[in-house]
Amino acid sequence: MATLIELSTKFDNLNEENFGESIKTLEIIMNFNDTTDEGIKLWEKAIYRLASLYSKKNLAAELIELTKNVLPILKDIPHKSKTAKIIRTLFDFTIGFTGCEL
Repeated sequence: MATLIELSTKFDNLNEENFGESIKTLEIIMNFNDTTDEGIKLWEKAIYRLASLYSKKNLAAELIELTKNVLPILKDIPHKSKTAKIIRTLFDFTIGFTGCEL
C-alpha cells in the first residue's frame, strides 16, 4: 500500500498527456483512506484534477459519475465548508457541459 507521501509525489508528477495513467493515479489517490488534513487536501486536489481532465476530454458521463461517487465519501470530511466547496466545484465543471451559467 502506498503512503501519503508517495501518492503526493505521484500527484505532483502527473503527466496529463498520458490520460489513462493519470486517471488510474487519481483514482488510487481518491481511494486512499486518510482523514488527516494533508490526506483530505490531496484527495480534494485529486478530485479537482480528475474533474478537469474529464471536462477537457468532454466526458460528461464520467464527470457526473465522479460526482455520484464522491458524495458518500464527503460525510467523512470534518469541515462542512470544504464539503460545500467540493460539491460546488464539481457542479461548476458539470454545468460547463450544458453551456449554462448560474
